[in-house]
Amino acid sequence: MNLGSTLGLLTNFLAGDNGPGKSFLFNANLCGTNTLPITLVEFKGQEKDATTISLSWKTSNEINFNRFEVEKSTDGVHFTSIGLVFPWEDANHIDYAFNDKNVTPGANYYRLKMIDNDAAYKYSSTLKFSVAETAGARIAIAPNPVVDKINVQLTGLSENTYRMELRSITGQKFAEKTINITRYSQTENLPRTVSMTPGIYFLTVYDKNFKKVASNRIIIL
Repeated sequence: MNLGSTLGLLTNFLAGDNGPGKSFLFNANLCGTNTLPITLVEFKGQEKDATTISLSWKTSNEINFNRFEVEKSTDGVHFTSIGLVFPWEDANHIDYAFNDKNVTPGANYYRLKMIDNDAAYKYSSTLKFSVAETAGARIAIAPNPVVDKINVQLTGLSENTYRMELRSITGQKFAEKTINITRYSQTENLPRTVSMTPGIYFLTVYDKNFKKVASNRIIIL
């Protein structure tokens, strides 16, 4: 047993002889512990939108407690602090929340580092969220309303092949185009045909698995 790592006062430590090969005996029940005076009752989270993950947690027994550090990782091993949350002055208020507005595509790991006034700390369990590579995809139409051709600004799509569809508010398809995304921000266009009468339309982008990744409303004059 490594006595150097034992915290607390050993008041019942007995040694028969300090010579080599001799045994040492102590009463482990008399050793203090380094347990934080806080209990984490619940720690959870959810994706609010394509760029935000909302974390929330509940505690009890907040005694001599200093702060929470919210830590994040993309590999589940190397964590960095992304924010501080301090305890409520009201001991009955045990609900906390934190929003990460810088979500990255792929894996996002979160944990809480709970620190007391004596600088002792412990970690919560780790939460993992898998964000789709196209979660940050955006479609901008300029100008909108449209008079002539439809100019489409595509942002945040990963490099791949996609399909654009233009449909009326009733679901009728008026145009379709296959596009190859090679840049983070890329411009495409669709010509306005005589069949596109004035009204509201929806432009939608699908990936190669026919999953919708972005959509926007268009007004044609």
